Amino acid sequence: MAAIVLTLAALGEIAVGIVMLTLPQAVTLLIEATLEPRGLLIARMLGCAVLALGLTWWLGRREVDPLPRLAPGFFVYNVGIGVLFIPVALGASRPLIPWLVCLAHLGIAAAFAIGRVKTFSGRPS
Repeated sequence: MAAIVLTLAALGEIAVGIVMLTLPQAVTLLIEATLEPRGLLIARMLGCAVLALGLTWWLGRREVDPLPRLAPGFFVYNVGIGVLFIPVALGASRPLIPWLVCLAHLGIAAAFAIGRVKTFSGRPS
């Protein structure tokens, strides 16, 4: 299960990274704020980082037992993004997209953690 979650998350993050690199204004849908020229640069930098994470997870998904190396970063990233979007969603005039981002990342982290616990308890994930 953890490998499936890793694969699906990788595809999603690769897509988000590409969108943020090519259309940094899309970030305004998430944070309801305009991006000045520096904000566009930061959005593109974040796009590079998200794309790099997605590519790392994608390339690592088929390695022999990559999860011990990838799991901590994968879990922390998804919990962190989920938690960071809670106040954004609570303060948004149109909270649907921020809540979707929040819940998707927290759900991915939970599914991944459940998969890892099952693996540690002797059941395959």
